[in-house]
Amino acid sequence: NLERFAFFARACVELAGLLGADIVHCNDWQTALVPAYLRALDMHHIVTIFTIHNLAYQGLFDASLWPQLFLPQEFFAPWCLEYYGGINVMKAGIVLSDHVNTVSAAYAREIQRPEFGVGLDGLLRSVAHKLSGIINGIDVAVWDPANDPLIAAPFSARDMSGKQACKSWLQQRMGLETDPCAPLFGVISRLVDQKGIDLILPVLPELAAAGAQAAILGNGEPWYEDRLRELSRAFPGRVSVLIGFDDALAHAIEAGCDFFIMPSRFEPCGLNQMISMRYGTIPIVTPVGGLADTVTALGEGNRPVGLRVKAIDSYALSQTLRESIRIFREDRGLFQTLRKNGMEQDVSWSIPARRYLEMYSIQKDFKESDRI
Repeated sequence: NLERFAFFARACVELAGLLGADIVHCNDWQTALVPAYLRALDMHHIVTIFTIHNLAYQGLFDASLWPQLFLPQEFFAPWCLEYYGGINVMKAGIVLSDHVNTVSAAYAREIQRPEFGVGLDGLLRSVAHKLSGIINGIDVAVWDPANDPLIAAPFSARDMSGKQACKSWLQQRMGLETDPCAPLFGVISRLVDQKGIDLILPVLPELAAAGAQAAILGNGEPWYEDRLRELSRAFPGRVSVLIGFDDALAHAIEAGCDFFIMPSRFEPCGLNQMISMRYGTIPIVTPVGGLADTVTALGEGNRPVGLRVKAIDSYALSQTLRESIRIFREDRGLFQTLRKNGMEQDVSWSIPARRYLEMYSIQKDFKESDRI
């Protein structure tokens, strides 16, 4: 991996020179060597921006592989690529880029703290002057409940009648009881610690006992997969699990569920909470990263769109799920308001695109003024 992504980064530098590029925007460790090669080749006229989508993946390699990089030896030092005696490729992007950004403003703040910094919090604090966050958007043409060919019936914020048909179809598709009065919770996720799957496991029996249902799609760590299969067998008609990836089913879950559970331990941005809002499926999220930036929860501000899990533990998640069931059964007006508010949110790329354009302009102007 080090050799192939070093080769790729070096090729990107060649292409940038041939194109006369003003800006090279690098993403994650796989392209973090681009700023290093630009620096080594004295191509200082090109602006470099480095985006961190997930700090947990840094590109760590043994020092014995250093000759594969063909970089000046002085770059293998703590100020740059050296990291506890090995190579940390992401450090090159952070140190040598003109600007560093993440995919949410909250995540940009969080990664400067030890609990979220994955060993680089000190470095990130030192470059805080050039660190910012811009939330992602979603493709609102692909994720459009009014024109989605992968769901049972179209619907919109003005006409929600098709939502019930989507729920019934999903219940049938996943072997759940076809019960319109059962609150239906969805999960679409990588089954890894980051996503809080261990918090979801203890609450699934509680949901089943309360007459609710869960539709779960994902794959990941084998022990999570096995435990979810066990729960599906233990609560037939109430808990249904499909291990794997299924794009059509993902659309059906987003369209057919009443609530979407996303109790991440950390979340640089997250997309499913925005997709859920688009489909009138109320997100239940933790107070981290992009989940904090994109979901205004009940009791947090005007026009709430979801519910907030107050702490990252199963008890807090259980409390929030019980409140969501109460709202579903006893406060239909609030339930419909949360749905409608979510569907009316602008979760497209229009706002993030303008912010990226502004960032490009500022960095280019700064680089040009620095040369005068």
